[in-house]
Amino acid sequence: MMLETYLLLAAALFSVGLFGALSQQSVVMVMMGLELMVNAVIVAAATFWLHTSPERTDGQVLVLVAVTAMAVEMAMGFAVTTAIFRARDVDMVDMAADLADHSGPVDHSNHSNHGHHGDGGGHEHHGHHGDGDDR
Repeated sequence: MMLETYLLLAAALFSVGLFGALSQQSVVMVMMGLELMVNAVIVAAATFWLHTSPERTDGQVLVLVAVTAMAVEMAMGFAVTTAIFRARDVDMVDMAADLADHSGPVDHSNHSNHGHHGDGGGHEHHGHHGDGDDR
């Protein structure tokens, strides 16, 4: 009975995470959905370890490595998201579609005005936020 309960929890976490990752527009919300999906995989792995060989420690080590990798991956993801937001004022997934183009200013004329934080309607940001870097 314990195995089914934990696997049901893992399936519910994965389902909620998948829905969140596919239905949200905000980059942070998509990353939260991905976080839930990774947590579901960790719960399922720990459940299988507990069910098959609880006396061995290799399952515990695997779960700890997965949790550590997830924490590093999410920290890097949030750092990249913060850097992109500061550089280009992009916080929606559809606005980040042109990130491969490094040649010039971004044209958001075909997007709605969601995500622009009081920029007065202009779509180009030339000033920096007090970091003293004049690149």
